[in-house]
Amino acid sequence: MRDLSIRGAGNLLGKQQHGFIDSVGYDLYSQMLADSVAKKQGKQTTPKTDATVELGMEAYLPATYIDDQQQKIEMYKRIRQIEGPEDVTEIQNDLIDRFGEYPAEVTNLLAVSQVKIQADAALIEKLHRNKDQIVVTLSDQGTAQFSGEDVFKALSKTKLRATVGMSGERMVVKLVIQPKMTQPVWLAELSQFVVALGELVGQQPVG
Repeated sequence: MRDLSIRGAGNLLGKQQHGFIDSVGYDLYSQMLADSVAKKQGKQTTPKTDATVELGMEAYLPATYIDDQQQKIEMYKRIRQIEGPEDVTEIQNDLIDRFGEYPAEVTNLLAVSQVKIQADAALIEKLHRNKDQIVVTLSDQGTAQFSGEDVFKALSKTKLRATVGMSGERMVVKLVIQPKMTQPVWLAELSQFVVALGELVGQQPVG
């Protein structure tokens, strides 16, 4: 499996979630991140970004669930390497076997990790949720890659209402979460859009 980096604890885990940095220490976290980026360089066969994911979710490994720091580091590494549903199932089973049924924070962490990988593949620079709106900012490469038609094609896969526009030189998609949508529902709808967008990568020439 490819070794994927997490771009800042404040992005994937949320600034208010200190589970990771508090557990391993900032210096060790920075070293792990640097090692991950080093392994990743030069090995990409398809275009990819390093998306920032800020969904305002409680997404981390609580000390009340895994209190051993080394085991926690090991599990974070494995979660960073998730590539698909099979990897998630394997980690879920291992977590339950070793530590028992996991809390909602861990469910969220696995879900957000998958969304980040999907966003990387879809050439997204940032996913940011503010209350009932998710702002999807494409990278420069993504903006050049996708036409408006491509984005609307991907949007047809989700039930989230959306507007598409530009912010400076980058394409921005604003998704609206309907009032009755629960977190698992809107997260699944977001994932469907991001996956559909990622499937279009490489189908249109850049520029």
